[in-house]
Amino acid sequence: MKFILDEMERPKAERIFVDRVEPRQQFWDAFAKVQQGLEEPYVLHYYGVGGIGKTSLHSQLIRELKHRCPEAKFVDLDFDFVERREPYQVMGLLKKKLSQSWGFQFPLFDVACYTFLCRIGEDADKEEIESFVGGSQVLNFLCDAASMVPGASMVSGILKLVDEGVAVARNLFSGKNQQLKALESMDIRQLRDQLPLYFAADLRNNLKKEKHPFVIFLDTYEKLVNEFAGVGDPLQNDLWLRGLGGLIPRLPGVLWVLGGREKLKWSQLDSPGAWDNVLHQYLLGTLAEEDSQEFLRSAGVEDSIVRNKICSLSGGLPVSLDLYVEQYFQQGTVSDTVVPSALHERVVRYMTEEEKTACYLLAVLGQWTQEQALAVARDGGVPLSPALLERICGFSFVLTEDGATFRMMRNVGEVLRQHCPAALGRSLAAKQGETPKAAAQPALDFASAPERYVSLLLGTFQEEEPCLTWVLDQLDSPLAALRQRLDLDTYFSVLQLLKEWAHTQCPSGVLEALVEGYNGIGLFYASRPEDSQSALEKVLARLERCGEVRVLCAVILQYARVTLACLNATDFVEHVEPLWALFQHEEPYASKVAGQLANAWELMDQPQKAQLWRQRADNGEAAPVETAEGVRDHRLSQIRKDLKELVLQEEISQEEKERIFALLEEGSRLVADRYEPASKEAYLWYLLECQAYLNTGEPDRGLAVTGKLLELARRYYGTDSGAFAMVQMVDGFLRFMSCSAQLDFRSWPDCSAIFSRAYSILKRRLGEESEFTRQAYVLWKGTDLGSVSIAEYRQQLRDVFDAMERPGEALFPVGDLLDDLEFLPEEIDESPAVEVMASVFGGETSGGPETQPEPAPAAEPSPAPPQEETFQNEDEGEEGGSITMAEAVRQLVAEYKPADLYTAFTVIPEKKLRNALKTYGGDPKGEMIPYVLCLFDATVLGNAKNGFLLFTSGLLYRESGSRQGEVLLRDLEPFTAEKGFVVLNTKEKPKLATFVSARAEAAVQVLNRILDHLKSLESPEKA
Repeated sequence: MKFILDEMERPKAERIFVDRVEPRQQFWDAFAKVQQGLEEPYVLHYYGVGGIGKTSLHSQLIRELKHRCPEAKFVDLDFDFVERREPYQVMGLLKKKLSQSWGFQFPLFDVACYTFLCRIGEDADKEEIESFVGGSQVLNFLCDAASMVPGASMVSGILKLVDEGVAVARNLFSGKNQQLKALESMDIRQLRDQLPLYFAADLRNNLKKEKHPFVIFLDTYEKLVNEFAGVGDPLQNDLWLRGLGGLIPRLPGVLWVLGGREKLKWSQLDSPGAWDNVLHQYLLGTLAEEDSQEFLRSAGVEDSIVRNKICSLSGGLPVSLDLYVEQYFQQGTVSDTVVPSALHERVVRYMTEEEKTACYLLAVLGQWTQEQALAVARDGGVPLSPALLERICGFSFVLTEDGATFRMMRNVGEVLRQHCPAALGRSLAAKQGETPKAAAQPALDFASAPERYVSLLLGTFQEEEPCLTWVLDQLDSPLAALRQRLDLDTYFSVLQLLKEWAHTQCPSGVLEALVEGYNGIGLFYASRPEDSQSALEKVLARLERCGEVRVLCAVILQYARVTLACLNATDFVEHVEPLWALFQHEEPYASKVAGQLANAWELMDQPQKAQLWRQRADNGEAAPVETAEGVRDHRLSQIRKDLKELVLQEEISQEEKERIFALLEEGSRLVADRYEPASKEAYLWYLLECQAYLNTGEPDRGLAVTGKLLELARRYYGTDSGAFAMVQMVDGFLRFMSCSAQLDFRSWPDCSAIFSRAYSILKRRLGEESEFTRQAYVLWKGTDLGSVSIAEYRQQLRDVFDAMERPGEALFPVGDLLDDLEFLPEEIDESPAVEVMASVFGGETSGGPETQPEPAPAAEPSPAPPQEETFQNEDEGEEGGSITMAEAVRQLVAEYKPADLYTAFTVIPEKKLRNALKTYGGDPKGEMIPYVLCLFDATVLGNAKNGFLLFTSGLLYRESGSRQGEVLLRDLEPFTAEKGFVVLNTKEKPKLATFVSARAEAAVQVLNRILDHLKSLESPEKA
């Protein structure tokens, strides 16, 4: 057998790159923009009918990239050659290509994917796991080094290797402890959804030092999405790329170049404006006459007559040029009546039978309007719905000049007519002759004229079932878009058309119930949350009786949007769990319902029940619930991100607080400039503001925001919702912080009333197991001292404390306050709790003798220092003599009345002093008591576990949280007061620590007078 060379040597029009100057320039323009640095991703998409030359364009761009910018890196992947297209498998293939081409490493993704595969359990493919491990040097090393087997926890082994200083592990995973630890707490679904984030993090790390954009070429994109598939939700198959948790939004410095048959519908599928200036799509047309002639000459077609004929027949379509050239060399002639069958295969590849039949019909018509096509299909018995027709009219081989009259590319139309089944062709030809030609109408679609569009299409339906399918499949997303951009007039107008049609054609039917469901969720967006929830509950009861699971599932997802946004999770469970029997054998609806039930139980802090539902949801793909749009402004998004990172830290320094306040000021200004005061964007910003002020100990600033927040929560969620109760709780806690910082215990009952109302709602809406419900209860009881004696209050706290599972995590320090109350004398047990708290802990001295507790025993104050130094009497001058330190300190305290500073020359409550020495003085036995000069108590409830101790030799301190230390007297600088804080300063570090103070200025005056005297004793003259 001889080598066959001729076919291999003959050029192919799809492979020989001719012209395409404009698409190539678009690529290089995009490359330059990404090179300069963009704040948004950049995606190029070249689309066109099969055989138009998309793959050859990609190949040409890669060649040019290698020539013009040899240092730039890239990866290309053609989905036509990818057998398995699960996201983790595609990312694994990309990882393999990147590792082989550029030596990139993906340690986080490898571990995350390995963990995911092992977690699948019985569904896991053992060979796939072994293959995955074998293809990763990282996993090979880790499995060997940590002596692991598939299924074992890898994370603990990695962390151990890092701690032990193993170089490879340290280099790969240093600083990534949190990402690794998070893997152990994720369920299978979370792991799967997080894989793109781990992949993106690794790729960003690999690209840190790159000076040029990294280019990712993805060809035959339609096979990944496979919109022609008849099952599942194909348009969601690429969420791992385009979604918020996908690769595209998480890879700056990357240029994406996609090739596919059809125009991408991302702007329709995702939130409005999400892909503006990000996705740039270009339709590839046919080759010009001169380019076709050039190709034919290079292919060896010397006869100009034959070349002209091929150019005429092919229409410049590259694949047709190839096929006609092949026919010419095989048969010696070119047929002008028979188009090669290979073109038919290229056109109908990936189509369902329903779509093929519809395309045959349209090809026979030749030219059509939507009304003509639907009429011919109806008369000919061809199943052509308005939704299917609209989709086909969007295919790249369907052309239109006016948006009303459509036709196919000539080559495509001819090949489809030739392959049209004979019976169908005869029937359609006959019907076509009977159908009068309709005048072309202006372009009409939902986006341009929603009411007219819906009214027109409703006129084409005769029965409920096809109309129901059209509403669910084609109208659901546009309706959601109207809701999200609050175009509610249009939204309810469209619903009225649907309602009238349903009432006329199928009264009391399923469609009528579905429309009521759409009306229910529309009321939620119209700021009528209670009416919305009530309407949806009535629809659920109505649909339960008819058993239509597809529609019932759609309404349940709407109900989930309302109830879970309002934090009314118990209502969702109460109304939806009884419906589960209708779904448990109906996929994918069962998975979607189970997923929302899992979300509800998670909101109620019942993880075991949530996990049971999550396992049921894992059997299929649970669609996300429609969510309201948040802040999309780029600068605001960055501010929100920075604020969250800062306020969630365990310790916040004074510099970080100032940074937080600066960000809050800038963000508030941007929100005020760009959004309405009553907008959802403003509401989300107010929530973040309150969180920041809570975590930085600035209750008064937070209270300036909660008024607006409460009003918006009432508007959006209703006053009887869990969401409103949560805002009430935030407002109450800020008030509690404010009055406690001022030792104003008489205001606690006002806070208690707020917590009581919040608890009542949260108990009904989130259940008794919810952490929010429990915290509200503890805060309610902890501040409820308005009508009880101090003994009853103490018992009330004991009951709360005994019922708490994790007392240390409570927002109200029940245990610490109980410790303080134990030292009160029995004689005041029947005294009103509010009076005792105000006098003992608040420092009040007014009031009748019946409300004043007895003075503490004489032994309770700490002893004075062993010697009494003296102050120079400034008022009497140098000849006026001197007074003792004890007398001077007593005078200063009497003059300035610092609320949280205690001295050995006045009184230091022994309980406070022992708490301080035990907590941060390293003296649990109290042996240093005789040497303490001052105690500053920086705690809200007076337990002295944060603050500082001043000795004649220096100072010991503990800042709020866990930061503590010591400072020698010689290193101390004068104290300062800033915004309700006493600031500790040293020579090396001003603002070493800050301490909340009810009267910071007064405390600083006393402290600095004492500090001046101690410093003077160190001078040579005094020495």
